Amino acid sequence: MMTHMIRTISALCVLSSSWASPAIPAAVANKFGAKCLDGSPPTYDVSLNKTSSQWVLFLEGGGWCYGATVAAATADCAARGGAQWPPKSGDYDSPVVTAQVGSGSADIGGIMSSNPAINPDFYTWNKVFMHYCDGSSFGGGRADPIAVTRAGAPGDLWLRGRNNFDALVSYFSTTLGMDSATDIILSGGSAGGLAVFYNLDHFATLLPPSVRLVGFPDAGFFMDVKGETSGKYDYRANFQGADPVWNVTGSGGTNLKCLAANAGEKWKCLMAQYIAPHVETPMFVMNSDYDAWQMEHVLGAQCIPTPTSACTGDQNASLRSFRDQFAAAITAGVIDGKPKNGVFLDSCYVHEQNVDYCSNQGMPNCVGWSPLSPGSKKWGYTTAVSGRTPQQAFGAWWKGETVVAIDDHKFWDNPTCVYLGHTPQPIPGAACKPSGGCCDFSGIWYNFPTPSVQLHNFTQSNCSVTFPWSHCHGSMGNASGDTLAVTCPGFYGGKLKGILEPAKPYDLIKWSNGAAWYRASA
Repeated sequence: MMTHMIRTISALCVLSSSWASPAIPAAVANKFGAKCLDGSPPTYDVSLNKTSSQWVLFLEGGGWCYGATVAAATADCAARGGAQWPPKSGDYDSPVVTAQVGSGSADIGGIMSSNPAINPDFYTWNKVFMHYCDGSSFGGGRADPIAVTRAGAPGDLWLRGRNNFDALVSYFSTTLGMDSATDIILSGGSAGGLAVFYNLDHFATLLPPSVRLVGFPDAGFFMDVKGETSGKYDYRANFQGADPVWNVTGSGGTNLKCLAANAGEKWKCLMAQYIAPHVETPMFVMNSDYDAWQMEHVLGAQCIPTPTSACTGDQNASLRSFRDQFAAAITAGVIDGKPKNGVFLDSCYVHEQNVDYCSNQGMPNCVGWSPLSPGSKKWGYTTAVSGRTPQQAFGAWWKGETVVAIDDHKFWDNPTCVYLGHTPQPIPGAACKPSGGCCDFSGIWYNFPTPSVQLHNFTQSNCSVTFPWSHCHGSMGNASGDTLAVTCPGFYGGKLKGILEPAKPYDLIKWSNGAAWYRASA
């Protein structure tokens, strides 16, 4: 039985709005054979700056249609494409709607943000958000459709991810002005991050040699490891079952040098750890070695520890082993012998980190790019490795620094991203009712307005306030009325005073040094 149940993560993060994103023209789609699963042309969102020759292209994520057998993968792809396989007669209502909709703007936060405070190095760049509608990480290349049933009638299912990629980037060059680009970052998150590994070197062949192209895959380094309970390589089976449906390896929809090196095991070229050693275009790989999606779906972890919920020794050992295998694979595939590459590998419980559009989920996803990002504020993360946030690390690498930031915190102890099992929730404010001559300062406190990940857990007996910190030996200070006088020398010299201000929606302590904390529930 799990000590702390893992939340199921919806990796399918699709922007929603009242109008559809623009699709590439039919003539362009037909030229490249570009089709979404349901046969419609691929779509995109764009934010243009006509004074800039620099571009960020972001490949949307959203999992895959796959399965451990060809039949399971085919049925999954059909459902994702709003259809059913095997075909049948009669009415059929699919729970999946394939048509992509968007905001009309590519500003999805993070590396795609137009806010200089959040994205100081790239906020003026042209940005294109490439919608994901093929289920194979922009890699599929199946020539003929699969017969399916859609809305009670015969229909076709198409697997054309690489065709979609080619059609989109061609259209951006011929119509949107990317033919004048001097710099391009190809980024993507989750399944879109894996798509960067598939397409980066291929994209380089479509551009003039004068263009500086780099890859920036986020949360796309999906590991090939044994499952925690089965002891088998369960996850790879999903790609092995799907490839005959997708036809990624058969059509050259992934890295060609990887395919040549793995002629007898081409399925390996569907997984980033085997592709990475063969990618020649410089790239900066961002991931968590405790990737929240992979904890559940790849490792099959039975427990996720929190400050209030411990795991067993064996469960902890399994988590540590996954982390160590992750760090070793990143080092071997991305860093060794590749001085132009960079890495940001943190030990946070998080999935995507370099955008914000999926931060509305019930687990840390699209969290961490900057402390100012909405997802970071939501979860109280100020993610940093070697003193740098993801935004700072990637910006420094882009400017020419060597950045290999691999988290020294090996097990859930990076203080910039403490996972509580829930978001820090402020408790409702209430009037201060002195008990024995003082207000109640007990509770868990966070920095205000941006939550710190350091917990300030006060307990109180009468008017004596204690703090579980070794430098204070338990004693924080004494309260009188609404004022807490700090006596612990290890806490700002023992000279601070804090005033408790009952407030709506939550209580505040305002400190004499100008800082403020808010009281949150446990």
